[in-house]
Amino acid sequence: MTELLQSTLEIPFKGDLFIFKIPSIHDDLRVGGRIRALRTLTDPDWSGFGGGLDADTAYALRAAATFEVLLQKGPAWVFTAGTDEKPIVDTSKIPIDKNEAVYEVYSLYGTALDSFRGRGNLNKDAAGEKAVASGQDPQ
Repeated sequence: MTELLQSTLEIPFKGDLFIFKIPSIHDDLRVGGRIRALRTLTDPDWSGFGGGLDADTAYALRAAATFEVLLQKGPAWVFTAGTDEKPIVDTSKIPIDKNEAVYEVYSLYGTALDSFRGRGNLNKDAAGEKAVASGQDPQ
C-alpha cells in the first residue's frame, strides 16, 4: 500500500492485531473532544479549565480517547455492543487485566503514527548517520 493511499496503521501486539485509522485534522479534534468528555465523566468536579493532571493521567486519557475514536479492528475484549448493537470501544468496559495492553498498544501506535507523518523513524537509524571527519580539539 502506498503511503498516499494508506488510511490505517496496523499494530501487532502479542498475537493480536489492532488497526487504527490514520487521523485527519478533524479526527485529531475528535480525540481532543473525547479526552475532554472522558475527563468530565471521570472527574465531575472538573471546571473545564486548567490542566492539573499528572503525566500518567494525561497519558491514560489520550490512550483511552484514541482507542474510542480511532480503533477500527482489534481483539474481542476491546469491543462492546453499542446502543444499536454495533461494536464500539467503550474503555470503561475493557477488562482491568488489559489496561497495560491498552497503554502498550497506544505507545506502539504513537510511534507508528510519528513515523508515518515523517517525524522520525525512531529505532531505525542510529543517531548521527553521517560520518564526520575528525579534527583536533581547539583548546
